[in-house]
Amino acid sequence: MTSSRPMAVVLFLSAGLMSSSPILAGETASFLKIGVGARPVAMGGAYTAVANDINALYWNPAGLAGLGRRELGATHAEMYADTRYDSIGYVQPVAFGTLGVGFNYLSQAPLEGRDAQGRPTGGYTASDKAIGLYWGGRPSGS
Repeated sequence: MTSSRPMAVVLFLSAGLMSSSPILAGETASFLKIGVGARPVAMGGAYTAVANDINALYWNPAGLAGLGRRELGATHAEMYADTRYDSIGYVQPVAFGTLGVGFNYLSQAPLEGRDAQGRPTGGYTASDKAIGLYWGGRPSGS
């Protein structure tokens, strides 16, 4: 009976690892999938290989290594149902590559709460924020 116990533990742990749902993981910070920058969005998101301006912060931070000047960029989008998406970023070349910082903010209009009988219970708002620090540099020897 003791020889089957390690196998049961292995099966239990394997089942636990396989049952972790990628659907739940996909919901976290999904607002970061919203495209940033007019050019990358106009290219249908096929900007990862180009990534040669401030928008590299959001599409491919390795592209920062090729930037030779500082840049500031901002995006504002009015979306459906009174939803707004804003981002701002700044990059600065330094001796060891290019550093950047970016901030994203998704906000929605106030929503009205109601109880089971349909009576107003007050409103609430929903928003998401993210800040990122980025670095892009050339490998040593390049």
